[in-house]
Amino acid sequence: MKEQISTIKKKIRGSRGFTLVEALTAILIMLMASSIVVAGIPAARSAYEKVVIASNAEVLLSTTITALRNELGTAAEIANDKDNSGNANEKTLLYLNRQTGVFSKIYTDTEGEQPAVMLQRYIDPDGKPKSNAPESRQLISKEASTADLYVTYDKVSFDENSGIITFTNLKVIRISTGAVLTARPTVSIRVIS
Repeated sequence: MKEQISTIKKKIRGSRGFTLVEALTAILIMLMASSIVVAGIPAARSAYEKVVIASNAEVLLSTTITALRNELGTAAEIANDKDNSGNANEKTLLYLNRQTGVFSKIYTDTEGEQPAVMLQRYIDPDGKPKSNAPESRQLISKEASTADLYVTYDKVSFDENSGIITFTNLKVIRISTGAVLTARPTVSIRVIS
């Protein structure tokens, strides 16, 4: 038994632990690895936010195109609105909605609380709201869109010969930065006679 105890004591005295340099090196390596991970978190979060915003922009643009097709697919008596000097307003389209039987107009509002493509019903054929006309509303509801994104276009026109309504440069813009996130150079909608 005494022999076993003395053997254990010799092994304990003869074995070496970590030196201070080895311990500090291990701590330094762990600190460097953790700093790389911590520094990568904001970059990963930023990349994730960019992907989410781009995805929301694509969905909003697609939803707007679908809503325009549903609204204008059966339109009649289509014409651009006139401005105060009698010239055609290339951003406003007047039409008779056959589904509701009332005159309506599509236009862009970039000055409002929430910029958007707007829809106004119950207007006279000359584009003026009737006295009992409800307020204009967004074509795409606020709930369906994202607060920081809106859809606009540069021009809308109607070709009577082909029966096609064309929106030029339909785009989604981020309000906070003013950046165009996604766009379609032209979107054509065929009116069903």
